[in-house]
Amino acid sequence: MIASDAREVLIAELLGDTGGLLDRIDAVMPKLEAGAARLEHVSAKLPESTEQALQRVYGFVGKAADEAAKHAVEVTNKNADKVFVAQTAVLRATAKEIFDKEITPPLHQLTRQLHAAIRQSREDPWNRWLTHAATAAVAMFLPIVLPLLISLASPSPAKASSTAPVPECALPGSAPTVVAEPAPGSAPPSSKARVRK
Repeated sequence: MIASDAREVLIAELLGDTGGLLDRIDAVMPKLEAGAARLEHVSAKLPESTEQALQRVYGFVGKAADEAAKHAVEVTNKNADKVFVAQTAVLRATAKEIFDKEITPPLHQLTRQLHAAIRQSREDPWNRWLTHAATAAVAMFLPIVLPLLISLASPSPAKASSTAPVPECALPGSAPTVVAEPAPGSAPPSSKARVRK
């Protein structure tokens, strides 16, 4: 009987513990139901919240992309300015070098010539006026003297016809005659070697 008493005591204890456990479950049940209700509420709002969160993330990403693009444009513009300044400096140096090599020597030579001409004109001012006067005198007498010289140098038509016979090739309508010359060491040309045109 001792075994059955122990069994009954254990069953009674087990029933007491089960009752306590059920009481605890009953006490926790409203909290579980409230938690489940909250989970349902959160799950209902989750798509809206997710959409809002995605919109915020997209907004942040868009702003970040805009800022990155602005920064890239600023850096590119700064680099382009630096390249432009460098190219301008190189072009100026090249232009100065070309100017010094190609233009400066002729300019110095021209300047020296002008200075020499100015010095010469200051040394003998009458030389310039005498040159102008001589040029004017020659220009004035040239139309008078030139026809006289031409008429004296050329024979008159009456003298030309009486003194010199007119060659055959100078007559109107005559054609030139071509005579082939013999090669050295060959036979004298025959009469057929002459060609008339």
